[in-house]
Amino acid sequence: MRAIARQMHLACSIAMVLASTVVTARADSVADFYRGRQIQMVIGYEVGGGYDVYARLVSQFMGRHIPGNPTFVAQNMEGAGSRRAANWLYNLAAKDGSVLGTVAQTTPLDHALKQNGVQFDAGRFNWIGNPIVDNQVFIAWRNFGIATLEEAKTKGGMICGGTGAQAIP
Repeated sequence: MRAIARQMHLACSIAMVLASTVVTARADSVADFYRGRQIQMVIGYEVGGGYDVYARLVSQFMGRHIPGNPTFVAQNMEGAGSRRAANWLYNLAAKDGSVLGTVAQTTPLDHALKQNGVQFDAGRFNWIGNPIVDNQVFIAWRNFGIATLEEAKTKGGMICGGTGAQAIP
């Protein structure tokens, strides 16, 4: 019994040493990749807006937390409530970690609702974070007779407001 316990302990020790070597080697390769590089931060809105301010603030500090400490370069790509940037990120941007993007928080909803002009699958983006919490809410007066999102999409005559050029089909 003791011999089996010693063998198990030895096997676990060897596994831990090997695992730590792999993690170190992987971290070194990530640092080598990013060392001296610039990461393009694509911002789906114009200069000076809220998303621009958040993206530029994150860009100032994020390189310190990535092995190799790359620098960030901001690029505004406004248009269609950040849909232009989302389409570009999905279809044209490098997929090697050298490009990040800031797009509307409603981008997954745009895809789910099959909005016009969506050329991306929001589920295939690698979402890494959000500098703010912003609750999106849709409210309809009970007398209007809407109880579900599907009813809101199909019932006509309801006037809604929004922050971008979007419409519920």
